[in-house]
Amino acid sequence: LLNTLPLGTQRLVLLARTIIKNPELLILDEPCQGLDKQQTKHFNHLVDELCSNGMTLIYVGHFESQLPNCLEK
Repeated sequence: LLNTLPLGTQRLVLLARTIIKNPELLILDEPCQGLDKQQTKHFNHLVDELCSNGMTLIYVGHFESQLPNCLEK
C-alpha cells in the first residue's frame, strides 16, 4: 500500500510511523530528496514542530534550502 502513495505522502507516513512511539532522538537522512518545494516546506514545518516540542534531531541533507529552521549549524 505504501508504494501506491505519492512520494510526499510516503515521506509523511514514514515520519508519522517513526514518531508514533515518541523517540528521544530522530535521525533523518535526506528526507526531502525527491520532494518539490511545497512538499519540502510542509515536511520541514512538521519537523520544526517536533523540535519545538523537545525532540532531538539529527538531520542529514545536501542543500541548505531543504533544511528545517530548527537546526543549529
